[in-house]
Amino acid sequence: MKVEDESFTINSSTRSATVNCDRGMVATGGGFQLTSSQGLSRITGSMPTAAGTGWTFSALVNGGGSNSITGTVYVICVSGAAGGGSSSSTGFSGGAEQPGEDDQGEDDGGSYKDKAPATPQPSGTPGR
Repeated sequence: MKVEDESFTINSSTRSATVNCDRGMVATGGGFQLTSSQGLSRITGSMPTAAGTGWTFSALVNGGGSNSITGTVYVICVSGAAGGGSSSSTGFSGGAEQPGEDDQGEDDGGSYKDKAPATPQPSGTPGR
């Protein structure tokens, strides 16, 4: 697993920022952290790229003046082929934690999750 990051500035004319995995790696999650949000109208997306090899953050900024937002967009990458149909077991979604930190279950609006999902248990009654 490898975490890539890219600093960005978004204003009324640039509406998104993308960070990509190294060649041969695919995205399993991603997110962002804002460092300045003067003029932020709304966040419009935080999602994997269409190819599944990066992460894109997008927002609308109120026009005029020096309104802009700055921050960092993150992508969590693993070795593999894009389009393999696997789902993510980790994700970073814009919280206070930095990649590699465990949020210990805090509800702070977003966090890096480095725990595997619960294993599905069989349903039904045994022996029938």
